[in-house]
Amino acid sequence: MCSSDLTTHSAQSGAVAQTWTSNATMPAWASQTDGTYQVRATAIDRAGNTFSGTAVSFTLDNTAPVTASVTSPVGGGIYRGASMPAAYGGSVADNSTGVGLAANSATITIRRNSDGWYWSGSAWASSVTNLATTHAATTDGTTVGWSRTVTITWASQTSGSYTIQAKATDRVGNVLTGTAITFTLDNNAPTTASVTSPVSGTTLRGASVPTSTGLAADNATGVGLAADSTTITIKRNADGWYWNGSTWQSTVFALATSHSATTDGTAVSWTRTSGLVPWASQSDGTYTITATVTDRVGNTLTGTAAASTFTLDNTSPTVVGITRAGANPTNA
Repeated sequence: MCSSDLTTHSAQSGAVAQTWTSNATMPAWASQTDGTYQVRATAIDRAGNTFSGTAVSFTLDNTAPVTASVTSPVGGGIYRGASMPAAYGGSVADNSTGVGLAANSATITIRRNSDGWYWSGSAWASSVTNLATTHAATTDGTTVGWSRTVTITWASQTSGSYTIQAKATDRVGNVLTGTAITFTLDNNAPTTASVTSPVSGTTLRGASVPTSTGLAADNATGVGLAADSTTITIKRNADGWYWNGSTWQSTVFALATSHSATTDGTAVSWTRTSGLVPWASQSDGTYTITATVTDRVGNTLTGTAAASTFTLDNTSPTVVGITRAGANPTNA
């Protein structure tokens, strides 16, 4: 449907152009349907002659973008400082009939959930900071990937949960704030890596050396241990060599153990039942068993070596000599 509205301008004689304005009630554009609209001016002279100018078309876009995602870090992921990705990324897209996105118009926020503070680009602050990203421009609903290199030194940050949220803004200012992703940072090492058997400080002969066992546990707020993630070393202290499961070698060798998985700081028992040292044929001396516990994100704790040192004694007693009295002792 076409309608005409009066405009306001000065009277003129001759061919002097005048600027016109319209005081007509305009549509409530924020509630109008997206699409193209036309405006055309018609001039009428004093004698009633008319001239319709070329129509001007414009596009109305009231619809927000449809995509503002974060794919790295992974939502629900668990990281330690050293394993955090160096660059973050995700996707943004305008709606299918939209005007597209200007280059580098997407932003992200990084929130430390323990106190609700945000990364400003150089430090944590109480106010929200929208961090710029890098991505290509679009002119429609095409999806593009965004990236942001973040200078946070994650290895020195507080363990806990963090949230990243992306925001897409199209060329005319419609905004979509995407679904936030939350990940867990765990920079704390496990707290228990013990050897309970053989008992430290004991002296044993080969036939009585028990199977190696001990305890492993992550810290109280940690993410736990994967099954069988604890290792041990067995060191022959006489020469500093290590047991590799079949023989002794000069370099450190980590032997696998068996234990169940955990998802928190619960302690579990580990054991080593294969590739055992044939203790009955080994040299006398001290031996040290050390346990190393690694949590699900790679934080490690190596137990105290002194707590698992025992002495092996495979040498039988020897008779030095026998002395007896004379052959015909006489009672006094």
